[in-house]
Amino acid sequence: MKSYLDKIFILEGILLAIIGVLFFINPVNAFFNFTTICGILIIIAGILRIIRAFGTDSKMYYILTGIIDILFGFIIWFNPISTTETLIIVFGIWILLKGIYSIILAFKYKTFGFNAVTILSIISIILGGIVFIAPLSVVFVLPYIPYILGVCFIVLAVTEIYLGYKL
Repeated sequence: MKSYLDKIFILEGILLAIIGVLFFINPVNAFFNFTTICGILIIIAGILRIIRAFGTDSKMYYILTGIIDILFGFIIWFNPISTTETLIIVFGIWILLKGIYSIILAFKYKTFGFNAVTILSIISIILGGIVFIAPLSVVFVLPYIPYILGVCFIVLAVTEIYLGYKL
């Protein structure tokens, strides 16, 4: 059962990496036109997280974060243009929660320390916190937002893939 769960972590990481790479390949189109694709991929990642819940001790957390991922994905999918206005704040909350969860997992499995998961989790918390707390300052760097979002998705992807190999 563990190898099945490991593969889901890795698959979720690959999906998040695809989203991150999309933001680097064609940043403007990715931000405005590919939000629908990103929404669908986030929904798939949320479904995978819920599936993962049935093989872990942290069922409630995986189900809750999976539902959050699915809701976030639907918001993006069905409102790509109007979502652009609120996407920055919602995205900041999403990244912040995922980073906090990774830290909680690190404490739970006694792996908190100077390692990849802890560092990537702290980076996620910092990026999510900046976007959530100061969304207007992020708006001033609008031309760079696709790149910032791409970096956030890639950091999440690396964390998920790493967890797939280490937990």
